[in-house]
Amino acid sequence: MLPGRFSSSHVYQESVKSRHPQLHYESKLYMLLQGGTGIPHLKWFGVDGEYNVMVIDLLGPSLNDLQLLQQKVFS
Repeated sequence: MLPGRFSSSHVYQESVKSRHPQLHYESKLYMLLQGGTGIPHLKWFGVDGEYNVMVIDLLGPSLNDLQLLQQKVFS
């Protein structure tokens, strides 16, 4: 699974050697809020080699995607 423009999931990663790791805490928060309105589904969290990895569903297009669709003009 690779992140990309047409993917329905996003992969976040950070080095396991990070001085201030965040993904572990974020994944626990997503697990607590799971099923709530507007909360993306946490698909997976774990360690892969030298990285902490978190995979979550995207809720919709990003603001950048919407801006590109509107030819960089918001009304």
